[in-house]
Amino acid sequence: MKFVDVPRGPPTTVVLKKEGTGLGFSLEGGKDSPLGDRPLTIKKIFTGGAADKTKVLKVGDEILAVNSADCTRMSRIEAWNFMKKLSDGTASLIVRQKLPQQQQQQPAAESDAAAPTPATGLVAASADTNAGVEDVAPEPKEDAEQRTEGEKLESEDKEEKIEEEEL
Repeated sequence: MKFVDVPRGPPTTVVLKKEGTGLGFSLEGGKDSPLGDRPLTIKKIFTGGAADKTKVLKVGDEILAVNSADCTRMSRIEAWNFMKKLSDGTASLIVRQKLPQQQQQQPAAESDAAAPTPATGLVAASADTNAGVEDVAPEPKEDAEQRTEGEKLESEDKEEKIEEEEL
């Protein structure tokens, strides 16, 4: 199974309260990652952070948008910089949650699509609230393959420095 084929639920809006320390998670993937274009996902949730306090976001959840800004075409560094600059207060994220193993084999009935999920109480975002956000990762760019080895190593070094840094 390819990384982009990981079964995920419908887009869902999650509201976090950012208080100085950030949103409480780190990122992986994104456009032009060392392994190619991949969905931008949550790599780690930090104990006591905003994401941890909601008990809604999980490792592996795909981030589609933050405060109406499309994140599907951002590199991990671009998304990280964008989220670090968010003002304190509420941040609205549109995510597609990674499905647990038992749900991966049973598709949800369409009538359940707008019902709140028992664990979160959130209602899946409608197609109208998610206009312009794509569900699949963009195709890898040929330019990324043509970068020199030095440019690739430099890019990987930059990414490693912020890899575990909290948003």
